[in-house]
Amino acid sequence: MSDSPPPPPPPPPPPASPREAAPPSPQPPPPNLSGPPRLGRSNSLPAPSSKLLAHQPLDAPDDLDRNWAWHFMMAQKHVPGEKDIEKWQAAEGFEKHTAMLYGLLTDNREEYWILLQKLWEGNESLRDKSFQGLVALIDVRFLRLIPPSRVNLLWFIEQCIQACFVVDTLLIVLMRHIGSTIQIEPCLIQWLVTLFTKHPCSDSLAPHLLYTLLSILPELHQAKPSDSLAIQVTECAAALYAAKSAQVVSSGRELRRLAYDLREVPALAAMSKGLLDNPSLPLTPSKFLVCRLTFKMQEQLRFVMDKVLHVAAHRYQKWFQASFLHVQPYEGLIADIVRYVCAVHQPTSQAVEAKMTPRYHILGWLLLLNKSPAAKTRVLHAMFFDFLNYQAEVPIMHLEPAMMLLLKSTKNRNHPMVQDIVQFLVTHMDSSAKETAVSNAISALIKLGMMKNLQPLHDYLKEFNPALWTKCQQALPQHFNFSSAPASVTSSPSHSPVHTSSPLRQTPPPQAPPAGRGNSPQSSPQHASPKYSPKDSQPRLPSSSPTEDQTNWTEQSFLEDQKLPIDTNPATVVIPETLASFRDQIASLQQSQSEVDKLIPALSVIFTAWSHLPNAIAISGELGGLLYKCLEKSFLTTTTLPHYVLDQCLQRPPQLYLPLLHGMYKQDSVLSARLLTYCCVHENLQPYLLFCEVLGVGDIPQAVLQDVSLCAHLDEACALACSLLQVPYAGNAVESTCLRTVPYLFQHAPPAYLPRTDSLVRALVGVATPNILSTLSMRLVLKEFAIFCDQTTTVLLSSLQWNSWEQTSVWELLAAEWEAKRKDKATVAALRKVLACLDPHVHGEALSGILRLLLQCTPDVSLLHCILKLSDTFDPFPSSVLSMWIEKCFSTMQSFVVVMLQEPKDASDVCRQLNKLPENALVTDPDIRKAIQGYLNDQGTSGADLFPALSALVLTDDAQPPQPPPAKKPRVE
Repeated sequence: MSDSPPPPPPPPPPPASPREAAPPSPQPPPPNLSGPPRLGRSNSLPAPSSKLLAHQPLDAPDDLDRNWAWHFMMAQKHVPGEKDIEKWQAAEGFEKHTAMLYGLLTDNREEYWILLQKLWEGNESLRDKSFQGLVALIDVRFLRLIPPSRVNLLWFIEQCIQACFVVDTLLIVLMRHIGSTIQIEPCLIQWLVTLFTKHPCSDSLAPHLLYTLLSILPELHQAKPSDSLAIQVTECAAALYAAKSAQVVSSGRELRRLAYDLREVPALAAMSKGLLDNPSLPLTPSKFLVCRLTFKMQEQLRFVMDKVLHVAAHRYQKWFQASFLHVQPYEGLIADIVRYVCAVHQPTSQAVEAKMTPRYHILGWLLLLNKSPAAKTRVLHAMFFDFLNYQAEVPIMHLEPAMMLLLKSTKNRNHPMVQDIVQFLVTHMDSSAKETAVSNAISALIKLGMMKNLQPLHDYLKEFNPALWTKCQQALPQHFNFSSAPASVTSSPSHSPVHTSSPLRQTPPPQAPPAGRGNSPQSSPQHASPKYSPKDSQPRLPSSSPTEDQTNWTEQSFLEDQKLPIDTNPATVVIPETLASFRDQIASLQQSQSEVDKLIPALSVIFTAWSHLPNAIAISGELGGLLYKCLEKSFLTTTTLPHYVLDQCLQRPPQLYLPLLHGMYKQDSVLSARLLTYCCVHENLQPYLLFCEVLGVGDIPQAVLQDVSLCAHLDEACALACSLLQVPYAGNAVESTCLRTVPYLFQHAPPAYLPRTDSLVRALVGVATPNILSTLSMRLVLKEFAIFCDQTTTVLLSSLQWNSWEQTSVWELLAAEWEAKRKDKATVAALRKVLACLDPHVHGEALSGILRLLLQCTPDVSLLHCILKLSDTFDPFPSSVLSMWIEKCFSTMQSFVVVMLQEPKDASDVCRQLNKLPENALVTDPDIRKAIQGYLNDQGTSGADLFPALSALVLTDDAQPPQPPPAKKPRVE
């Protein structure tokens, strides 16, 4: 959404309808006009409060919310307290229907509903425009509505149905938010069932309603089969199918999948049988598959599959899981997501060429989130539904991700996943019709070049699970009739991206662990290398361990597309005709693979010969790809060779080295991260910027942030490759990024190319080790560079949403930089803003960091005000800060407190905090005692009740004069 504020009068306001073209952007208002502040890097104030939406501390002001509120404000100004529709219609300068909708949701719903009905009379276009605005509100912001507004919205829909207005679109969008993982008040499922018990369902809405009810019923029956809500939903679904069976079948054959999941529910047995025995159902339109996912779910899924590199997908999976899959049970939602990935989302050719996260990766991750056999079966049924019910009209792209998952799991030797998938298919191919359907689906994939054959799976099952191999051979004789031969390539480059991989991708089949000892979930293949030969013993399939399988699959197997090792034999490397003159040099290069000292002279010869060719620019791209294929093993196991290659390239003109690096990048997208590190180490960012232009990257800050985030994945991949090849790995991409790349960016990068400070800081602290963190702190104290500068508030507020280690690291770095800045006042102002936003019961790391900094500074009036006005939920934080300030700077505190006690609005907070402190020099000061006694006398008996400890201390008749504060030790500079 846009951050621009609503335009002040007299210019016309922005339209509330999302389909109406917006007017030209207004000029910034003069300082004397009110309006929401613009949020940017220089303004980190928390979002203003809203009567419609619930805001988190870092949420930007919502454009629709502010526009609607502005129209409502203008309505109150022009028609204050009037219920006469004629006066509303006579008013100008704002959208009346928008103001009435906002008033209905946030103020008096009955009054504004009557006005809205009168406004709609004879004006269908205005009513449609009102519903369009509500669709935008429900689709994107429904879960952010404050509870009273959500209740008013549901009441409004009921009133529209009673008034015979068609609100099918609103209900369809609203049903996206119905599910077991979404827990809000009021309960949407209960409301929906009650609504259609009172009012009949229209023919156009019936398919969507039945599809939604059948999707959520398995979880309801699994949790509480005899619960009243489950019974009501079951009865509603059965009655709807009985009354509108001809209409509901328009949702297509996905109903058969849902009916299969409900085949054991007695009340729906007749409906399930009728749907399962109806093979003539058409393909399900995508609008039904989309309606089970909220707008935010679709947005994040599309982002991961279109914008996130395969190597960086793991953290985005955690992001999605924390957002939508944190409430059990979620297998129904996972099944809906699987159908969306398989049948709705189509990857673009640009995403495939750029090695973005493939669909099969998402399917594998979603499958591993399910622990119980029933949940796995339900997800696998959604995954292979198009195979088991294949017909000629099924698009081939619906089949591709599930088959790629099976073949990639086979190549990666992910034994539990292969066993689960194949066992599911064998079990469900229980009739000749099912066997024929699956066989035809596989034949279609082979015919269109999606795969070559099933020989890798055939050889795998024959070696590791002969029983399953026999069943597959009986069910699929056409595709399981091979003689023993090496596994062939499983996918076509035109449809599944072929990423050049390294020896680290060939993971040996795991052995059963020794008795009395379990495998660690975090263990990597270097700790469990095979100790048997295939000729000596036949390894058995290990038992399934969900935790270990999930860790290995998401963090190792899915770092990149896994392939068999590259054979560096010169006879197997295809040299294009345009590079025929390099045949001898390439052969010499391949023969020197094991010795870096010989590789460097061979590379030098190639680079020199290439530079002097008349067609050097034309062949640069092909030469770069060929060189990387030959050097990939050395790139992963050494740090000298990548540095040498980049050094040799950048010594040449850009028109030569840019196509060469682009050719290497097509083989390994991590090259951009290596280039960024090289440029920062050598303090010249220009080659990286030119390379981004070649790649067509328009958002340089985002590219920098993405390359910085790849350091941990690069270290994991290199360490794994070195362990498999039994060579030491001396590199440390994380250390180079944290200690060289990021400090250079903070110190020298132009603002136009620097990512947001909070994003870059999080990328830094997310991978930094304690040793790296301490080194960074020392360099900050020495003023070698600065991190926070004028963005302290933005970073600190953003860090409230980070994990514990990231928050702790941020406060460590801030403490070091603050000491180097001589405790500047800008940081103190940032601390005040953070205190206003944090929750003391949640943000313990932030509170501890603030306490550490406040104890080192001398308070000013604003800071003392902030501490004194903290609520009792912060205790004992204010008392600890005040007691230390009283001890360190008594005279400053004494003068401030005396002045505050003279102000009635401040005296109550001062007494409230001093009442919690033990007897100290501040309270015993004569001037303060006199001021406190005067304030308590003004309050009467209520003062003694509110502040008993303070009252007893001040009103006591002590003849001894107050003791002076203890002498302070002289400060040693």
